[in-house]
Amino acid sequence: MPWTHALDLAKPTVKSGSTDVAVSKMQKFVSAETLQLVQLGDAVIREVRRLLPYGAANQKFDFKNTETGPNTALTQQAYNGHYAEAQHMAGAAVTYGAGTCQDQAAVAYILLRERLDSSKTACFCYSDSAHHCFAAIGVPNTDPADKVVIVDSWPKYAQALLWQDHFCYPHVGIYRQKAGVGQPGKLARAKAKYAGRNRYLDALGTLYWHFPPAQYNHKWGRKNEKPEIIVYHNDLITF
Repeated sequence: MPWTHALDLAKPTVKSGSTDVAVSKMQKFVSAETLQLVQLGDAVIREVRRLLPYGAANQKFDFKNTETGPNTALTQQAYNGHYAEAQHMAGAAVTYGAGTCQDQAAVAYILLRERLDSSKTACFCYSDSAHHCFAAIGVPNTDPADKVVIVDSWPKYAQALLWQDHFCYPHVGIYRQKAGVGQPGKLARAKAKYAGRNRYLDALGTLYWHFPPAQYNHKWGRKNEKPEIIVYHNDLITF
């Protein structure tokens, strides 16, 4: 698997090519409910990465995998014409195991709807200024910024972040906004839309689907790509 989850890092430095990048850890107090949502967001990020093992062809660190470019192209060629329709995008992404930020965000959005109950809202979001997509628990720029949790698996060292801590803040638009359903099945149905596809014919289709070389090397979800992990906690006393 080409990706590393930020919260799994045991050392204060991260290998980046031939150099070490210093990583700081910032502690931030949140409510018990918000901490549970952050933990859910981290679990969904891990699941997205399990389901999309080839990562994103527009990220340089993923593009080193020879399967990443072709499978990302297969994903986007498959749902062509259904842009911003989360079920189509997520179904194609999990079928081919790869996708750029909007594809990963669609998968995360569907997983959040499965895992949240009806009292919580999942959003499929975009930021025009950052040319980026992500999922959210809560509604960015409507609900309080310190309560909304961003679930964004696209950066290399991804972690669930409060909206006010994410690099897209405060610029956001909403593709989809729906309450959770609290039960599995939505992602399986999304994938089933592509069950009858012929991979050979899809591969031929990608001959006309030009995917440019990876242009991003986005490692951190924090503002200004700050190499920092936020440790959200609910302890009144920390050490």
